[in-house]
Amino acid sequence: MFVFISLAQKNVTRKKERSALTIIGVLLAVAATISLVSIAEGLYERLNYEINLQDVDIYVLPKSSSFLPAGSMGAIGSGSLIVSREYINQIKSIAGVKDVTGITRLLATAGKEKVGVVVWGIIPDKMNIFFPKIEIQEGDFFQKTNDLIIGPQISRELKIDIENQFPISQVNFNIVGKTYPVYSFEDYACFISLDDALTVQRTQGVQEIWVQVADDSSSGEIDNIIKTIRKEMKDVTVKTKVEYLGDANHFVALVRLLQYAISAIGILIAITASMNTMLMSTYERMDEFGTLRAIGASRFFIFSMVLFESLFLSFIGGILGVLLGFLGSGLFNDAIVTLLKLSFPVSKVTFRLIIEALMLSIGVGLLGALIPAFIASRMEIIKALRWE
Repeated sequence: MFVFISLAQKNVTRKKERSALTIIGVLLAVAATISLVSIAEGLYERLNYEINLQDVDIYVLPKSSSFLPAGSMGAIGSGSLIVSREYINQIKSIAGVKDVTGITRLLATAGKEKVGVVVWGIIPDKMNIFFPKIEIQEGDFFQKTNDLIIGPQISRELKIDIENQFPISQVNFNIVGKTYPVYSFEDYACFISLDDALTVQRTQGVQEIWVQVADDSSSGEIDNIIKTIRKEMKDVTVKTKVEYLGDANHFVALVRLLQYAISAIGILIAITASMNTMLMSTYERMDEFGTLRAIGASRFFIFSMVLFESLFLSFIGGILGVLLGFLGSGLFNDAIVTLLKLSFPVSKVTFRLIIEALMLSIGVGLLGALIPAFIASRMEIIKALRWE
């Protein structure tokens, strides 16, 4: 029943150089796609994981701000887009609100290579409330002016620990504590008091206000809290956690789409190379197809044989492309971290991305073989036997 598979495998080895070039074309297209899209995949996983580390029910943001990726990367340097700090106490007085904190972030440079490190500003006694999974491994939480808590990864990479100093905008902060790993951007970040952060930024407003509602609050009460905030504070945008996470994912989806658009050039080249190989192979073996038809092979048999040959080459290219994609993703990540002087990794090759890449290689094989397979299967027997 599957004799055409055996014949297709033998045909692949007839022109080894041509088959190798087809595999290389698919390999490069798949590797380029994985390398690029792994950046969006890494952001997607990290943002979702990180936002879920935060025990926040409602986010209050500047009304005129366009949404940036949330968490450690969000709103860095956007000090001109702020929420009035006075709103913190105003929101705290709303019925059903359990707790409130202002949040601001800034980017500091540290180490000999001037690596960029994200610094969170938060009200000190709210740290345990809004980041319940972040615990102190050594030292203690910040309590005084210019105290700083450092993440374990940035501590290791910069070779600094508690009792050392960390410079932020020409102000030396004393490292009083180091956190346990939580395997998110926070491992590559530092925390200082909100007052210190606003002093460094020279601003009177915060980038975000985080709100927790009472544990026994119903969805209706949460809606009333949101309506009250919107009514009393006209210059802010209010989002639930689901909406906040959805905006972050929308941003990542746009990045992902852009990366696929860039990699589409390589994909089109791979499809063209696959089609060229299969067309040349088809025309060279037309008399063979005629003989097979003459001894009883159906048009479907010929079509399937050509199609499987292309799929076989593309799938091999896809597997090799995945392996090369891991290397390319690492190189892209190193380049981005070096150029932007970041302290945290960005890209990640996920299982979903691997499956998508293999499906892409199969798609290349299908598109590259459709026309040659159709030509071979529709050729008349007499004309095929006389083919030279």
